[in-house]
Amino acid sequence: MFISRGKSLLSLAGKVLLARSTPASNASSMKLGIFSPSLFPHKRFSTGSAQCATIKLDYFNIRGFAEPIRMVLHCGGIKFEDVRSPLPSWPPKMAESDKAKYRWGQVPMVSIDGKELYQSLAITRFFARQCGLVPQDPYLAALCDEYVDTQREILIAWVPAVFADTASKKRLLCEEIYRLTTPRYLNVLEKIIKESSSGEHLVGDKLTWADIYMAYVFDHVEKLTEFDVIKKHPSIKKACDAVWNEPNIKKWKDSRPATPY
Repeated sequence: MFISRGKSLLSLAGKVLLARSTPASNASSMKLGIFSPSLFPHKRFSTGSAQCATIKLDYFNIRGFAEPIRMVLHCGGIKFEDVRSPLPSWPPKMAESDKAKYRWGQVPMVSIDGKELYQSLAITRFFARQCGLVPQDPYLAALCDEYVDTQREILIAWVPAVFADTASKKRLLCEEIYRLTTPRYLNVLEKIIKESSSGEHLVGDKLTWADIYMAYVFDHVEKLTEFDVIKKHPSIKKACDAVWNEPNIKKWKDSRPATPY
């Protein structure tokens, strides 16, 4: 029942994206090699590439669907302009006049030397490739896509608890959603990680964007619901800890703006 309700509230969750960002005052330009085949092998990004670009990430002043993009960029050591707009309400609603400024009437949007790219997963995947967080092997790369899509389903399933209007309702919804999602999602993820070659990554023995997205989802859900989703799943927790202990991501998490959403 609650999972069905979660799907019905997908449009409500999507409203988090519908906000226009305004220029940041203390943003830095980035130097990044774009579209260079040498950056695509499964190794970390090298800042010595000859091709450079200026990157601007346009979103709302919340974690939201832009947070995994930020995590990937920081993981790769990429400097970028993190453009944020104030949060007037929750969930935010973008004015019709502002929607016309964006291709799909929503954010996040990333500008790469003026070339725009939309949709959070497309953006995250793009930079993951640039940062060596996507395996070269086509099947392993597709596995990363599968696991990220699954994590998005998990995030959507928790929407009803996020928007519960009382603490008691939120607690009941959290317990019910956890009960329903554990066999379908959590137990499967636990098994995948436990049986992986590293014992702490979803795909292979190296950090991928699938690990980063998983860490984002469970951290985000816990912050929004005050419910520890993975406390009974040690392999998932180990994999998420490996992400948060990655030096660049750890530095970002420790210093990122404190936002409620």
